[in-house]
Amino acid sequence: MAFPLPPEMLYFIFRILAVEQPPHTRNVLRKICPHDLIARSNPAGCTQCHTRNLGWLNLTHVCHLWRKIACATSSLWTSIDYVALSHPFVKLFLKNSQNQMLSVSAANLYGWNRGQSAMYRFVLERAHARVETLEVEHKTLVEIAGVFTERPLSNLKNMSVFNAIHSASIPNPFSIIGPAALHELHVSSYLDNATLLHNTPLHNLRSLSVDFLDRDSSMTMEALRPLKQLVILRLQRFGEAEWTHEGDVIELAYCREVDLQRGRDATIATILHALRLPSNVRFLLGVQLDYDSLSSPQCVAALRHHYDRVGYYLHDRSLRAVFYHLAKENRWDPESFDLEWRIGAFSCTGRNSSVNLAVTFNCTTTDESQARDCLADEHTGLFGLASLMGTGIHELDLLPPERDSLIDIRGIVSRQFSDWTSVESVRVAGSDLIIATLGELVPRPERTLLYPHLSELSLPDFPMWTLANNHNGFGTKLVTLLRSRLDLGAPIRTLKMANTDRLRKTALWDDLSDLVHVCDVTWAHLGSRLIEAPSPKVQQLGVISDSDDD
Repeated sequence: MAFPLPPEMLYFIFRILAVEQPPHTRNVLRKICPHDLIARSNPAGCTQCHTRNLGWLNLTHVCHLWRKIACATSSLWTSIDYVALSHPFVKLFLKNSQNQMLSVSAANLYGWNRGQSAMYRFVLERAHARVETLEVEHKTLVEIAGVFTERPLSNLKNMSVFNAIHSASIPNPFSIIGPAALHELHVSSYLDNATLLHNTPLHNLRSLSVDFLDRDSSMTMEALRPLKQLVILRLQRFGEAEWTHEGDVIELAYCREVDLQRGRDATIATILHALRLPSNVRFLLGVQLDYDSLSSPQCVAALRHHYDRVGYYLHDRSLRAVFYHLAKENRWDPESFDLEWRIGAFSCTGRNSSVNLAVTFNCTTTDESQARDCLADEHTGLFGLASLMGTGIHELDLLPPERDSLIDIRGIVSRQFSDWTSVESVRVAGSDLIIATLGELVPRPERTLLYPHLSELSLPDFPMWTLANNHNGFGTKLVTLLRSRLDLGAPIRTLKMANTDRLRKTALWDDLSDLVHVCDVTWAHLGSRLIEAPSPKVQQLGVISDSDDD
């Protein structure tokens, strides 16, 4: 005999199932329906795709209590997306959202749909004052430009404009909407010198993101000068266009993040030199370099100029540095090699602390010896980045490449990071990188001791069988390292390894236990990403009475 669940239990189950709000109505990367033998170009036309896109709305068909919970929780109905929602659903969203502010998406990612314009008009005619977030294609704005004259979006705070290609025949989006109170703006595929931002009333803007989609386009830096309140600046995929700035520096006194990705070294440097930023701004840079410029990247000089002016903010902080490298054959041209180096500095407050400085260098060469020796003697201090982080690095994470790398890693730590004399903890993964690092940490009479304050060594993925069987003398090398530093008065006090149970009851375990405290460690203790994604926001659901009306 089946017993019905009590209302309280059903309510909590609904909360768990409906926690991802708004519904995942659109996947911008999936443009082909996977549920048909003949792939469709429009997933919105597939019943299975459409049902999946409805997200938590499907739960309202399970039982009357869940329908009541959903209808009474106005915050669940604030995201309106024409791709997933038919006209009756849109009416229901407008009704059940009550007086909540709305997020409206009219971005047709699968091609023009005449229903998009009609539905968007319907929303604006009834709730234009509640529209707080707008995601829209430029041509959709043009299609319904007349609506905004009578019903302005007076409370619009966040706006994303796609395919905003400006020309004489396509009006500027802000001549249509005119959102002087806008706080966040994202623009993609913008061309023609970004006149979108020129002479536009965006004085309240806090966040600006422009994706040039690798077009040969640019944005006049003067467009940033009026943005006195700007906190976040994100520009990416710059293409090959030359960027210049000959005017006075542009002061962004409240800026806390500058994120410049997939741009040439000269372009990134031009932007950095044009800005006057506060001391505690964080830089997230993705820089494309020529191999011949590795010894002196222009963007590093621009960063140094900033720190020289405001003081080396990072030097007085307790930081964790994370390093990653890779060199592999180019997938399109087997005769060339793609090189990549990443370095990030985080506050030592935990694995999920936010990054203070993160730089990725990318380079391509057709010379295999250049790929192998890219971190050789002439390229020390990681192209000047290591000194920018100062001497406050207390923890160092060395991440292995995702695949076999051509880079010669012998001596990599001493050549690139020897100036970080405050390092107390080293975490290193990947057998080759571990062996190379162990060799460098052994004291040698001909050089200064590397990391004299080192007290903790973590090897989260070192194969235990190599130690238990002393394969290639790995066990002996580890014992030699620990004993030599102990004899020198600079002991490593804690050794963390995975699956230490396999070492117990071996002679090596006895030797290690005499020299150091051995404990278990997992990959979770090693920072695997340079920039952690923000935690998802959990939507609060309202509590309603448990009366049983259907």
